[in-house]
Amino acid sequence: MKRRGVTLLELLVSSILAAAITSALSMAFSVAAKHQQTYARPRVEAELRTYFEDRIRALVSRALLSPDDADTVTVFRTDTDSQGDGASDRLTFTIEGQRWNYGAMDDSSTDFESRNETWGPVGGLTEVSIGTTAQGEAGSRTGLFVRSQTPADSDHEQGGYEQVLDDQVASVSFEVLDETGNWTASWDSSTSRTLPTGVKVSYTLLDDPDTVRSFVVRLRNATSQAVSP
Repeated sequence: MKRRGVTLLELLVSSILAAAITSALSMAFSVAAKHQQTYARPRVEAELRTYFEDRIRALVSRALLSPDDADTVTVFRTDTDSQGDGASDRLTFTIEGQRWNYGAMDDSSTDFESRNETWGPVGGLTEVSIGTTAQGEAGSRTGLFVRSQTPADSDHEQGGYEQVLDDQVASVSFEVLDETGNWTASWDSSTSRTLPTGVKVSYTLLDDPDTVRSFVVRLRNATSQAVSP
């Protein structure tokens, strides 16, 4: 029996079909990539921003301050940057310390200092400081730094552990609601042992420095009589 070979027409048809399939696959990939860039990426970025803002809210909303004028441990203050534009780029405050770790409570085999090294510091007050400039050694790290120290002490410039909360934050500023219901960049618990009603946090991102994003945090333990924001 004589076998028939592939004709030129069949080769041409096969080539056209292969090209059409390749073109369709390329178009599908392009559409998927465009969808990822247009819809999925902004959604992920929005979720990251929400997560970042929620982290800040969770910390700032717990701020507390002793009304005792002689107290030097609890603090709530803003610090003005060195550029002289009146903005405050650091917020330092105290919150209630974390709950006792049950492992630490049950661990009676070591002394207090050793238990702290194993389980971490527990109880007491925690000092928190938020800003885009590291108070410790930053190295090559940039972004929004959060320093926390448990237990808190009277030195509000250093101590504890510092980490980058968000490396995409380019700048941050803080305003507080004063007793007259106005937003101000200046607040210092060493001269006024009161907590404001709210804190406005404004920030920009590295990839969009011209857009200022802001949100307001209500303080649970507010002691000032300012109008609610």
